[in-house]
Amino acid sequence: MIKEGPYRIIRHPAALGLYGFMILLTVYLSEYVPHNILSVIGNILLYLGNYYCHLAEEKLNTLKWGDKYRQYMKEVPRFNFPLGIWRHFKTPRRNLINPE
Repeated sequence: MIKEGPYRIIRHPAALGLYGFMILLTVYLSEYVPHNILSVIGNILLYLGNYYCHLAEEKLNTLKWGDKYRQYMKEVPRFNFPLGIWRHFKTPRRNLINPE
């Protein structure tokens, strides 16, 4: 189970990047592709599909890793990047140079 790097801040860092990319792509292409109700519905369906895939992944990880993953779920938010940053800097870290 990986708990280092961006996985210390949010549980699904790739999904956060994908959501940001989809938003930026929509804004970038708005000059060439007109927005209508179908594009809004399509984006909502993509977000919901991705969200439910991550819920299924978390169930699988809970079965695989058990209590270690449940504890990780309590410590690290799913998609809330600002909360993850806040928790990351709020929790005390071990002193690796002079451990006691």
